[in-house]
Amino acid sequence: MSRKNKFSTQVPIAQINEFVESFWLFENNTGTDLETSIIPDGLFKIIIEVINGKIHKIILTGLNTSVISIVCPKNARVFGIKFKLLASEFIIKRELAEFLNTQILLDNNLFKFEDSN
Repeated sequence: MSRKNKFSTQVPIAQINEFVESFWLFENNTGTDLETSIIPDGLFKIIIEVINGKIHKIILTGLNTSVISIVCPKNARVFGIKFKLLASEFIIKRELAEFLNTQILLDNNLFKFEDSN
C-alpha cells in the first residue's frame, strides 16, 4: 500500500502579515526521492528539510527568474516560509538583488527547533 504525499499551506497571523506571505509543509511519504520544481513568484524563501526528525538542511532562496528543480528526499518533511520583499531588510539585512537566482545553505542551528514530530 503506498502512502500519499501531503501538502498544506497556512496564512500568517496579522502581526507578521506584512512580511510573510505564507507557511507551507510538504511531506514526501512515497519512500523514494521526489523531483519537483519551485516556480518564480516574486518572493524569497527559507526552506527547512527534516529527515527522521532531524534538520537535514536549511536553504535561503533568493528571487528566481526561472524554474528551479529540487529533490525532496524520501520520507522527508519540508517546511517553507515565503517572505514578501519588504522582509529582506529585516531577515537577511542585505538587498535581494544580491541573491538573484541564488540558493544559500544556512547553518542547521539557525533555528532552535526540538524534535516534537
